[in-house]
Amino acid sequence: MRIRSGQALRLLLLGILPLLLSLHAGQQDVTALNREATELLEAGHHEQALEKYRAAAALDPADRAIRFNIGLTLYRLGRYEEALPHLEESLGYEPSAAQAHYLRGVIYFELRRYTECAGELEHVRANSRYGEQALYMLEESYRESGKAEAAEKAFVEIEGRYPDSAFLHKLMGMAYEARDHNEEAIREFEAALRVRPGMPDIAFGIGFIHFKQSKYDEAVSWFEKELSVQPCYAQALHYLGEIHRLREEWAGAEVRYRSALECDPSLVDARIGLGSVLDHYGYLDQAIAEYQFAVRLAPERSQAYFKLAATLRKAGRKQEALKATLRAQKLYKKDQQKQATEREARRSR
Repeated sequence: MRIRSGQALRLLLLGILPLLLSLHAGQQDVTALNREATELLEAGHHEQALEKYRAAAALDPADRAIRFNIGLTLYRLGRYEEALPHLEESLGYEPSAAQAHYLRGVIYFELRRYTECAGELEHVRANSRYGEQALYMLEESYRESGKAEAAEKAFVEIEGRYPDSAFLHKLMGMAYEARDHNEEAIREFEAALRVRPGMPDIAFGIGFIHFKQSKYDEAVSWFEKELSVQPCYAQALHYLGEIHRLREEWAGAEVRYRSALECDPSLVDARIGLGSVLDHYGYLDQAIAEYQFAVRLAPERSQAYFKLAATLRKAGRKQEALKATLRAQKLYKKDQQKQATEREARRSR
């Protein structure tokens, strides 16, 4: 379970604040604009803050603190690619350098550009302010990049420097869960919640383990806890839909799947789930449309093709069904070979 949500990433940004300017002769307007922009930013008025920061930058294009503030504002607006060059310009300014490296690392982490993420975060690995979060992202980034030795070093370092870190407990929980050591995984996730109550993603992780074990009442409880922290957590909504479907509570399943897709229209599993509900109701054309959407989103997923083929057959569209079946069988064989390789790799560790 390697899941990151917007709320989880905001946790990584605790302590990242805009920079204030020292007042210098002839810079009263620049300083005043920066101060006004900062007040707007902290009040949540991001577009207005950006306008003020850009006005300040126009008066003093060389001021790197303002460039940092523009980058931070663009990040908060979700405009990550635009934020990066502004933050890069602020790297040479000592008061903002560590924050800029760290924020660029967070952006690359969110964009799943793990090599660049690690390059930025190595600059703040030893930083007392950002070290815990940086080591967590470094471990994830190196692991996702296939650099197991570097990932292990980051893990050992966070364990040594922050032995009761919520991020460490999360990493350990994820590692146990990946190996199906479910009791140990739950214990680590619960430890993370003791250190940081309401830490994003953790309740979902516990719920997911219970779901895999078919302990649906427990799973529902934990998914609902995650939704109390993150109301638009698409995967939690999806798995609640799955539980309704498995219990043949079709109306509840439809509501949860649609809610998941409102939060994340690209969530393939929720598309497939909604298609199953529509198929059950006999709305075959609508179900086919959902399955076709799913295969466009994930053309290598055999499950979507199997579902599509079955509903096409029910609709009497035999040639299309045969084509989807052949594609599904080919992908399924490929999936099985990949899973066998992964199992062998885990056994050899």
